[in-house]
Amino acid sequence: DAEYQAVFFSNFPDFANSIESVQIQRGVGTSSRGTAPYAGSVNFESMSLARSTRGGELQLSRGSFGTNRGSAEWQSGLQSNRLAVYARLSSQQTAGYRYHSGNRSVGGFLSGGYFGDQGTLKLTAFTGVSRNQESYLASSIGAIDVDPRDNPLTDAERDRFVQSMISLSGTRQVGSATTLSATAYTVGAGGDYDVLIGPDLWNFILSSRVSGGFVTGTTQRGVLALSAGAHGSAYARDHSLFIRPDFDTRLYLNTGTKREASAFARAAMDVGVVTLHGDLQVRRAWYRYLPDANAGIGEREINWGFVNPRLGVSVRAAPALTLFASLGQNGREPARNDMFAGFDNIDTTNADFVGPLDRVRPERVRDLEAGLTYRGRTTEITANLFSMGFRDEITPIGALSYIGLPLRKNVPVSYRRGLELDARVRASSRVTAGGNLTISRNRIAAYTDDAAGTTYSDVEPLLTPAFLSNQQLAFSLSDDVSLMVDGRYLSRTFLANTSDARFVTPATYTMD
Repeated sequence: DAEYQAVFFSNFPDFANSIESVQIQRGVGTSSRGTAPYAGSVNFESMSLARSTRGGELQLSRGSFGTNRGSAEWQSGLQSNRLAVYARLSSQQTAGYRYHSGNRSVGGFLSGGYFGDQGTLKLTAFTGVSRNQESYLASSIGAIDVDPRDNPLTDAERDRFVQSMISLSGTRQVGSATTLSATAYTVGAGGDYDVLIGPDLWNFILSSRVSGGFVTGTTQRGVLALSAGAHGSAYARDHSLFIRPDFDTRLYLNTGTKREASAFARAAMDVGVVTLHGDLQVRRAWYRYLPDANAGIGEREINWGFVNPRLGVSVRAAPALTLFASLGQNGREPARNDMFAGFDNIDTTNADFVGPLDRVRPERVRDLEAGLTYRGRTTEITANLFSMGFRDEITPIGALSYIGLPLRKNVPVSYRRGLELDARVRASSRVTAGGNLTISRNRIAAYTDDAAGTTYSDVEPLLTPAFLSNQQLAFSLSDDVSLMVDGRYLSRTFLANTSDARFVTPATYTMD
């Protein structure tokens, strides 16, 4: 979502069931798909159409707290006419662990492709309808001591959202060394949610659409690989408010629009055992706010420009050992909630308090990394040192807006520095073990609590654990039966940017 700069996975029920693999990568990444990753990225790979075999699958699940899920999928495999199709339909529901925190949702995923000798054409679409009882606010310690399933929100506070995405991608081989590709997409979303404010149940309605496309070209010229591309999109979202049950009287209707355009170029060159690579993206975004007709204020506009470079080198020190290092920089604009100080509507009652749209400045990060990858016959190890220095980081302050959204502000200087380690070992043909860990030192140089007027120095950012580890042990009991044990450790994290030991979540270990 262009305004919130967030992905609402709740709107796509059972989405992961149509995903073949997921890659989570921290740090400044490459910019081949429009916006370059700011401080990390999550990449999803859908089910392969060309490599799949014809068949279907039915999944039925039942669990605690009234949890039920049904999913049916079918794939054609690659046919003699070079067409392939995959489709899934899912339905799920749960009562939730907390009181009145249930969910009822349905979702679907469809992809189809034509695979020719010189090119491919692929259609991807997915949709979802999700109905939630709301449970996103914290309960007090006293209430949890009485009943750990406590939910401070009422049964009347609910939401319902529909979201759909469709994209069409084409790839064409031009000669033996050049490939051109283009993608057009559109995403529509809409729904409403309720918030109890005083004695009234406020009903917020949202409706948005973003459409865009990108083109990319790649070519190989001897030891030099080149790629370049461009991306553009246009977004609009309406925000309106009613008070239940009076849907004849609308309190306001405001609209936010956002356009963005970017271009990138990337090069990689092999010099013996050394590969040099560089990436440069130029991006600009424009935001415009159209207030309610009765707001008593005029339109507001703001725009941002970013230049995002990245340089790297990798060295094949041995057949199984590669060394690498990179330096990248990126910037990102604030979200709507940051610019609006948590309000959903701006009028004469709050315009002076909110101030101009540049109340929160864009944030920037410089990311330096160095590490190694070892791939042996039975062992794979990746180790990485990183140092991420932020300027004007947009950080949560621990407080929430009147509708429950996290409030954030700039902190001038902050950093994340640490070590990442990932390892996989095949102990035998039937036993594999693996895990990863991150050890980091994370600091805000100076943080001012605006409510108290107190400034704290060298404090840990909230919700930023210093130690995180995942472990997995897998046993193949037979060709048809396997057993996996997964563990996850998370060190204690602060709930405020003051390093106050009273406001922490304790360290946890979870095993599945």
